[in-house]
Amino acid sequence: MKKRSKQEIGVAIGITLGVTIGALVDNIGVWLCIGIALGVGIGSVLDKKGNTEEPL
Repeated sequence: MKKRSKQEIGVAIGITLGVTIGALVDNIGVWLCIGIALGVGIGSVLDKKGNTEEPL
């Protein structure tokens, strides 16, 4: 099984939150885009934060 990157997990969470908020406010298109953008940003930050190992 493939190990998922933190960016993929961030996008999945962003899509979920975007669709949920979009359904609540009756504007799925806008909130889906916002959720994806936030998910990519958060995933990117987490991915870079996890790769701060010092070389030997």
